[in-house]
Amino acid sequence: MKNYSKANKNRGTADSNNGNNKTIWIVSILIIIGLLFIFNRGQETTTDDVIDEIDVDENGSEIDNELSEDVVETPIVISNGEEIDVLDQTAGEVVIINSISFPESRWVVIHEELDGKPGAILGARLFNQEQTEGQVNLLRDTVPGQSYYALVYHLAEREEEQGRVFDRNRDVPLIDESGEVLVFKFQTFSESETDQDQNDSDTE
Repeated sequence: MKNYSKANKNRGTADSNNGNNKTIWIVSILIIIGLLFIFNRGQETTTDDVIDEIDVDENGSEIDNELSEDVVETPIVISNGEEIDVLDQTAGEVVIINSISFPESRWVVIHEELDGKPGAILGARLFNQEQTEGQVNLLRDTVPGQSYYALVYHLAEREEEQGRVFDRNRDVPLIDESGEVLVFKFQTFSESETDQDQNDSDTE
């Protein structure tokens, strides 16, 4: 009788150990799956992520600058007679601004198109009220046959040590009196199309 009880006791202990081992294995597997998921999420980088980590100075130069963690209250800035003209143009590393008229310094920011509206920022340049034309250097070239947008942004106040660097968290697009953002759409084409148009013009 003693031997029978002892055997049952040993069997119960073995079953308990097996159960504990299975639990440990399951927990370990779940932890590994969780770590792999977090790692893969961390590797995903979108165009917006890249643009967010790159600021552009008033000359359109690229400057490394991480986003500020400060919480900024976004103001609403009404247009004050700003005018800008951006024609369809050859694709490339710059966007030509044919004419501008600003009552004060403003940012001209170039967006690529996403689902029929302005998407990721490709470049920005600060223009003052004395400038009447210019160009915006881009972080990534435009592509022939695509649509892009030029938006006018308000230059937000900032500390002197911060410099005049475009900050999409502080500088906001201007809106008109009806509450619509000032958007100027244009298209790009290839140099071969430009040459063909020129030949057609010469033939005429």
